[in-house]
Amino acid sequence: MYMKKFVDFLRATRLQSNYTQEYVADKLDVTTSTISRWENGETEITLQQAFRYAEVLELDLRKVFAFLANEDSLIPIGEIHVTAYSQAAYMAILQAALEQQLDVTIKTSRY
Repeated sequence: MYMKKFVDFLRATRLQSNYTQEYVADKLDVTTSTISRWENGETEITLQQAFRYAEVLELDLRKVFAFLANEDSLIPIGEIHVTAYSQAAYMAILQAALEQQLDVTIKTSRY
């Protein structure tokens, strides 16, 4: 189950990155039909091949493992670090994120 989920994730990332099967096949030194068979579930991909595929897509392995660990998890697209210098600014930032119902994780630390 996890390998199919992983391969589906790789395929979706490949398509989102506008990479062709030919491009990935060339980088992995396999045929285009091999990539197609992996993505369609016709043949099994080894873990080593899957990680090489992820490297071709320039995926951060932490994101790959986070995705595999939780089916409902979101893949972060970036990080923003904000330092609030007043209680009012701190509360305004938190309130804005809540009001907008943003898909964000907020890590707070108080000084």
